[in-house]
This record gives sequence, C-alpha cells and structure tokens, in this order.
Amino acid sequence: MDTVFGLLAGGLLPIYDGIFDVEDRLRVIGGRHESALGYMADGYARACGRPGVFLTIGGPGAANAMGSLGESWASNVPVLEITHNVALADIDKNMRILHQPHDQAGMLRHVADNVVTATRPEDIPRILQKMFLRFSTRRSKPQVLEVPSDVLLKEAEVRIPPKVDCLPVSPQESDIDRAVEIISKAKRPCIWAGGGAVTGDATSALVRLAESWEVPVVVSQGGKGAFPEDHPRFLGCASGQRVLGPNPCGDFLSACDLLLVAGSTLGHFHTKMWGLELPATIIHITLDAEMIGKVYPTELGIVADLRTTLERLVEAMESRGIGCSKAFQDEVRALKEESERTLWDFKPNETRTMRAVREVIPRDAICCFDPSAPAYASGRKFPIYHPRTYMLSHGWDSIGYGFPAAIGARAALPHRPVLCFTGDGSFQLNMQEMATAVQHDLPVITIIINDGSYGVLKGFQLERYGGRYIAADITGPDFVKWAEAYEVSATRVRTVDELCKALDQALRDGRNHVIDVSAPGGFNEFV
Repeated sequence: MDTVFGLLAGGLLPIYDGIFDVEDRLRVIGGRHESALGYMADGYARACGRPGVFLTIGGPGAANAMGSLGESWASNVPVLEITHNVALADIDKNMRILHQPHDQAGMLRHVADNVVTATRPEDIPRILQKMFLRFSTRRSKPQVLEVPSDVLLKEAEVRIPPKVDCLPVSPQESDIDRAVEIISKAKRPCIWAGGGAVTGDATSALVRLAESWEVPVVVSQGGKGAFPEDHPRFLGCASGQRVLGPNPCGDFLSACDLLLVAGSTLGHFHTKMWGLELPATIIHITLDAEMIGKVYPTELGIVADLRTTLERLVEAMESRGIGCSKAFQDEVRALKEESERTLWDFKPNETRTMRAVREVIPRDAICCFDPSAPAYASGRKFPIYHPRTYMLSHGWDSIGYGFPAAIGARAALPHRPVLCFTGDGSFQLNMQEMATAVQHDLPVITIIINDGSYGVLKGFQLERYGGRYIAADITGPDFVKWAEAYEVSATRVRTVDELCKALDQALRDGRNHVIDVSAPGGFNEFV
C-alpha cells in the first residue's frame, strides 16, 4: 500500500495519527464525499492492479460508500474499506451514540465479499494479511475491515507478519486434457475475453493463444483492453444488439460451435438481456466459480488462474497442431469489415467523435467513462490497445463513477495521462472532487458531453412512450466558470475539430482541464 483515500472524521483520528508517522511511505488523499472515495480506490485498483484502500467514518460514512462498494463488487475490483464503529460492547445496542449504525457489518455484507470486525488491536495485522491473500487467490471483490472505537484506542504488542507471495491457482490436468479434446473438434471457434483477463494480466497469453489457434477474439465491455484492438485477430466488442445498435458479432457468435470464455462472468445484463445467443458448447475459465453455467449452459468450467490456464492450453494445443481452416479465417476477416461499416451506419457522428479523440490521445492514456452516451458508444467505437487503460462502471452502471475513478487512476500512475468522459448529469454527482484533484495535484482532463439532460434516458422515454418524457431535462452550472473558480483551465467547444484542438492543448499543458462539449441535440448530433 502506498496510497489511502480518506475523509477526516473524529472516529478515525487514531488511524490518521498513525499514518502521520509514515507519511513518507503512505500518502493520504483527502476527498470530499465517501462515495467518491470508494470510486477513487476503485480507479486506483483498476489502473495499477493493487488493491485500492479508503477510510470512512462508521454509520453515515460507511452508508455513503455503499454505492461505490456495490460497483466494485459487481465489477470484481479489489477494494478495501477500513471503517470504524462505536465501542465493541455497544455495537447494535441502539444506544443513540454519535454515528452509531444499526448492524453495520450486515449492511456492508450486501456489497462486500468479506466483512471482518477487529476485536483486539493485535489481531489487525493478521486480518489484513488474510484479506490481501483473499484478493490474490479468488476473483477480487471488495472487503471491509471494521474497527470499534475502543479497539482503535487500545495499545498492544503487535507482530507485523511477513509478506506472503501467493502462487496462482493452477488448473487440473484433467481439465486441460478435456478442454483440448473439445477444442480439437471445433470448426468455428471464438474466444471471449472479459474483465478477468485484464485483472489476471492474461493479455500476452491471450495473444499467443489467438495467434497459435488462428481464432478471432471478442471482448465484453468490461474486458476492453484485455486484447489489443488493432491486432489482426481482434473481431470486436460483443456489446450491442437491440440496445446499442446492430452488431454483426452477435449473429457470428450464435453460429460458432465453440466459445472459450476467458475471465468473464457472462453476466445477464450484457448478454441475455441484449438478446445475445451463444454457442451450445462453452468452455468457461474464471476464478468466479459461482458464475459458471449461471446464465448459459457450460460444457466445461475451469476454476483457475486465467493466465496459467491459457499458457497450459497453448502448450497442449501446439503439440497437437490444432488450428482453424483458411475458409473460416476468410469469413472472420469479411465479418470484421462488415462490423466496421455498421459503426458508421449507426450514429455516425458518435463514431467520428470517438475515432477523432482516439487519434489525439496517447495509446496508453487511461480513459474513464461515466455511464452516459459516450460510454455506451465507446464499447465498440473507441479502440483500446492496452490493459488497464479503459474504465467503466460496467457492473452496477453507477453514474458519478468516472471523475473520482479518474482521480484514483492518476494517483496510481501519476505519469500517465488520464481522461474522464462524462455527461453533464453524471458529472454533477461528484463534481466536488475537483477540489481533491487540484489540492493533491492529480491532473485529469474531463470531457463533459453537455446536452442539458439525461440524454440516454430521455431518448428511451421518447422512443418507448410515444414522445412523452419527464424529469429528463436538467440545469447545471456554466462548467467553464465553475472550473475557473477552482483555478482550473476550461474550454467550451461546439465541434469535433474544436474538441480535438482543446484536447491536444490540455495534453500538452499537463494540468487539470475541463472541456465543456456543447451538444444541445445530443451526442449523436455533435459534429
């Protein structure tokens, strides 16, 4: 741990006083709201792969962080919340003590994989060690350490345990043999890469498998970055269908005879809900055993480390000379060209904007998206080339995620440019964190698509309810003047060319910058 996000509070003073002695090794980034703190820790973890840590007061603070923990839980992000509670003897006794919650541990268990209450100070190092081991040996989800106020004030002889390096969970040899047997019979296979391929650092193994097997690769929206999108074997993002427009990948997947799912949960929202039909034969590799066979029937489930499993598969397949026919590869190339055409046929202005922005920014820039029109367009229209450079609240679809997550990403990787793509509605949930970005010198370029409404939902209302809409239009500040109040540079743009010029200048300046994209007709009308 080198960074902790927090909001100073009375019950946490013993922790902050302890950090005072190690400020040279543990940086405190003070935020303005607990929900934003959780998103910062989430962005930190997604950017660098280490668990993100944040501090909250018990009761209202822990409750405020529930939304951000829920996003990390749904998107499988290693986040640790350290919170406090009232004195151990008074927990859950409704004594009307300041900040006293009702069953706080029970509340947090709904959005955390593990909640532990420390009853003695000497137990805390062991608890933390077990938590970090848990992050390393299973599909990561948030964990919470709750420390009662009287435990925080006690003194004890404490032994700090040594760091333990975790070995990856290896696949069973029988599973590798079975997988190779299934693969050898497939004539029309495809690889589906999910978010677990990113968090499992499996990109190099995926590339080797795709090249050796000569098969196409699709990614889920949460898996963007798991496979370089300019690689010849990359076919596209599987998102789309009836919600986000036509996607030929959907028809292709239903016609395949094998899908190898690498590190995806195959969650209902991005698959079944969008009408996606998958092959009858699925090999599913994930550390999240609960999700195997849950949404789609699975021929073979392998609960093991993804990178290790793929490396073992490649070795076994190469020894048998398994590959795909030239005719199938020609079909995939033609499909890739067709998929590109559909991007320009469906909402072409979105495609033009996404591609123009992509050409301006560095290949390794970290891009954080709030659920908004640009986020939904980015799944297929915004190429990503490196793992951990694309962040979206794809689990809970939580608006207000993008900006604080971008701050967390910048804290993790201070020498990489970080961009936040958001809408005027989403941004206003956590815009107060501009103070955090400025105070702690964490530059983020924030692009606000400003249409004066919850544009995506307004479109759904107009489409589904005969042109009727309600509560969709919103007012906001003049974002340029608002940014200037924080002494942050800001630019208002009205065309794609102006956006690209402003973005290029912001990248050169290397400071916090807000770009207010005036798009009164909506993102697709922005030209």
